[in-house]
Amino acid sequence: MVNPLDPYAASTGDPVTTVIWDESRRLNEVVVIDDDAPVRDTIVAMVKRLGHSTAGIDPAEDILTVVASINPAVIVLDLSLGRRDAVQVLKDLGNARYPGRILLASGRDAETLARVQAIGLRHGLQMLAPLNKPVTSRDIAASLRGAQLQASAERPVVLFDLSEALKKGWLEVWYQPKITLQSRTMGAAEALIRLRHPQMGIIPPASFIPSSTTDAYEAMTAFVIETVARDWAVLKSHGWRLTMSINASIKMIEKPSFVEMIRESWLRLPDRPRLIVEVTEDDLIVDMQTAEEMATQLQLYDIDISIDDFGSGYSSFASLRDLPFSELKLDKGFVLGCSTDPKLRAFVETTAALARQFNVRSVAEGIETAEDLSVVEAAGFDVGQGYYFARPKPIGEFLDMLGKLKERQHRKTAGAA
Repeated sequence: MVNPLDPYAASTGDPVTTVIWDESRRLNEVVVIDDDAPVRDTIVAMVKRLGHSTAGIDPAEDILTVVASINPAVIVLDLSLGRRDAVQVLKDLGNARYPGRILLASGRDAETLARVQAIGLRHGLQMLAPLNKPVTSRDIAASLRGAQLQASAERPVVLFDLSEALKKGWLEVWYQPKITLQSRTMGAAEALIRLRHPQMGIIPPASFIPSSTTDAYEAMTAFVIETVARDWAVLKSHGWRLTMSINASIKMIEKPSFVEMIRESWLRLPDRPRLIVEVTEDDLIVDMQTAEEMATQLQLYDIDISIDDFGSGYSSFASLRDLPFSELKLDKGFVLGCSTDPKLRAFVETTAALARQFNVRSVAEGIETAEDLSVVEAAGFDVGQGYYFARPKPIGEFLDMLGKLKERQHRKTAGAA
């Protein structure tokens, strides 16, 4: 929608910068303005992971000109911006009649945040409830929902009742290989939940995974563990003894029922490998003490913890030091494009080095090109995962893929002989 501007702002009398806010030429849905580059990159990665197009803006640039060229629906704005500050930026945006929404995110005290929020409102801007740093993906997701910003225009979110899906047998567990990079062999796989609707086909997880505090989430977790145990036995009968990874929240893991699920399904399997439970970094940093207790308890059952989506949160090295984990899994937002982006490459290299210092396995997810794979391998990652190797597949197709892989290995061995 084209929004012509008046020559003067009614609230301040300051001249109005002439800007045409045309939604049809929006380059990104969200921009992040923060003078701390690592924090800016982290929030950008969070927003991307939620399915939104996004870009970071260095406040040293001409902010209004850059914002006008991108025309975002939401601006995530820090308070202190080096030689600039949020108040100055809000005044400029107010004078230009910016029609989108603004989300303040800062480590400053709540009173200061509230005062800056009020300044934005006085200048006619649409202000979302501010966030205190460090922010998590959940914080960002809730704020973007408040902005009525739909995730991924290509795949609109349609909410489904998980209880109904469970009753009608619509849920499936798919598997994506985790490739040992040094030998280029597959020794592990991640289990991923999917919903196959009889009319709409495969539904993305964002449309049906409920809050981790609900009974529906617990029922879904039980379904995944039971299915993975059953499928692992099938894989073993075909000669594949893969290490399996599942995903769960800290809220779920701390329930007594979680260990009971493991006992009833996974621990009954003879000659089973260690099970890996992937927990997002965001989830871990909310309550590190609980996370440490749960990780220690799971070790008693030969279950390892993987820190998933590493880089998307704000966990400190000191916190990681106290957590018994066996795997560090770099968020795909830092892997995709690392061959052409020096900042992403640096993060890839730093994460691999950090995993070596902690003596844990390093996993890079989101590998989609040979060029990105080369950077990941050069950094010294142990395991790679992504579309470059294979997309997630239902158990039948996964078995077919494994069969073809075994045939290729036999031919390669026979040719070498």
